[in-house]
Amino acid sequence: MNKTVFQFDKYTKLIELYVSQMKERGAKYTYQKLAEQIGVQKSYFSKVLAGQANLNSDQFFNFLELTNFDEEQRSFAELLLAKSRCANPERLAILKEKISEIKKKKLKTEEVIKASRISDKEMNLYYIDSWAQIVHMSLTIKKFRNNPMALSEKLSINEETLMRTLNLLEELGLVTWSDKKIQVLEDSLHMSKDSPYFWAWRNQVVGHAQRQSQKNIDAYNFSVFFSSSPEIKEQVHSEFLNYLKKVERLVSNSPSENLYQMNFDLVPWF
Repeated sequence: MNKTVFQFDKYTKLIELYVSQMKERGAKYTYQKLAEQIGVQKSYFSKVLAGQANLNSDQFFNFLELTNFDEEQRSFAELLLAKSRCANPERLAILKEKISEIKKKKLKTEEVIKASRISDKEMNLYYIDSWAQIVHMSLTIKKFRNNPMALSEKLSINEETLMRTLNLLEELGLVTWSDKKIQVLEDSLHMSKDSPYFWAWRNQVVGHAQRQSQKNIDAYNFSVFFSSSPEIKEQVHSEFLNYLKKVERLVSNSPSENLYQMNFDLVPWF
């Protein structure tokens, strides 16, 4: 199953996803076939899918054996089953809290992309400098590595500011500079939303994006308000993380010819 299980609140959603994906692969697969495989009568299985009954632990184990879940995914799926079968209010509250904590962790960007970590002190210096990330990523483009001072005109910043940022990147060990040419040593960093510096940095990059969008006719912009359930909101979040993994693969295999910025916000209003 190539989609994360951590977006779901009900184990039956995992079953529905499994059947859907089996059908997508071209298999003549039905819920009746699955019921037979896990040892459940068709009529009872229909009640399970309708939320009127539950699988027992052995039946759910049989289902999990059909999937390619890793140990973490299996443990999470078993928590969903335990929550659905639980009749003890105190234990139910504990199960819900465990599920919520796992979902919050697994729906973070750093769980799906490959990025290096730097110390809190270095992170502060790197992300609070409003030009550090932009200059750093610009240096992955060959013409700017060979002539870094050309970024002054390209980015509309003075040479003093550019030099300060280049020196910072070298001090942090992200680039080396010799014979007026730059070598990029590390080009994949990520700041977690848990960082105390996150919102200061976020406000800066959003401001950069707004200014560039107004100047560049090739910029693509999209914004929408929509209403849905919390479960669907989490599925949208999960779909974006899947998309992000795909984008990471595309970018890593692409020649570095231009600099682009992409932002994503999914904001509850109530």
